[in-house]
Amino acid sequence: MAATFVIAVFIACVNLVYIKYEQESVNAGEIAVFTMELDLRPIEDRTFSRLVIGFCCPNVWDPKEDGNVRIFYEHDKDPGEWKLMEMIPPDVLTVQNPMTWVEMLQSRHGYGPNVLSDMEWVVFWSPEQIEPKNNDWFTCRVRIEARTSRHNLRAKLGFFASHTQEGGTTGNDHFKIGFGESSEGGIACFEVVNGVGDLIDFCELQANMNEPLSATQNDIVTIRYNAGLVDNDTFFVDEEGDPVEDEIYLKVTAYTNKGNVYAKTALNEETKMNRAATVGLSYQLTFWPVRYFDIPPDEEILRLEYVFSNQHGKELLKQVEIDGELVDEFIPFRYTFEC
Repeated sequence: MAATFVIAVFIACVNLVYIKYEQESVNAGEIAVFTMELDLRPIEDRTFSRLVIGFCCPNVWDPKEDGNVRIFYEHDKDPGEWKLMEMIPPDVLTVQNPMTWVEMLQSRHGYGPNVLSDMEWVVFWSPEQIEPKNNDWFTCRVRIEARTSRHNLRAKLGFFASHTQEGGTTGNDHFKIGFGESSEGGIACFEVVNGVGDLIDFCELQANMNEPLSATQNDIVTIRYNAGLVDNDTFFVDEEGDPVEDEIYLKVTAYTNKGNVYAKTALNEETKMNRAATVGLSYQLTFWPVRYFDIPPDEEILRLEYVFSNQHGKELLKQVEIDGELVDEFIPFRYTFEC
């Protein structure tokens, strides 16, 4: 089923009329298709130079890899002829400031409403110039094809439209940006299903969060616990029932390609998580998996399985909603490594 999200704010030069998800979800590894419609509405004779389209998606989609994201466009001046856009070279700077297009989007707009930062912008331009005259309005249609990764995930994808002559300006007459925003003000999440690993949710904060989302055993890994998002009435108490908010531990086990198991489940300084913020109940532990588990050089870690514990060994497991109530699911959280 397709989903359409409308951005109908009138502006003088570039109006992003709508963003359409051709499907609300796809299977992992498939190509997701999105379409945009733009009104180009000049109020004076001006050279639009090249049309610019930006797309923000999870980094695990590897959007800068050749062919993983392809963008086509056609317009009323040359209807029916879909042309392939080109990725803007990294040494091309925007006109209004000495930044690349990707740097400008990352610094100015970040990753929108996503709760995880492991997102990436890619920016394309038309191979030809578009030069409308005063009040010579016309419509441009854009088709984005993005190959998804093998990961299960939900994300609020970003879409950007501009032109090179006023590139980087803060005046929104010359650009428009949206993260799947509907006319009712909601934010639409796009989902990749039937993939590998636990769901990676960019749309809503989860009790457990891993960074980076995709890693090898030689990368530095951070595991976070957002305690304020779950019911901790019985978790954050000591044996007398008094509140405890400063001793949380990570019980984590590594499974290797040789069938060996390495566990760090003792409640000690090595497994104690650090407070990630001065306010709220947020904790994290950062480690290098190979060194942390002392993995022999001839073995590879396939995955980690973990739970959170208070200082008395009471564990927090996954919570799922059944008949409107959250209940513990007695399986651990999982982090799967890339080959």
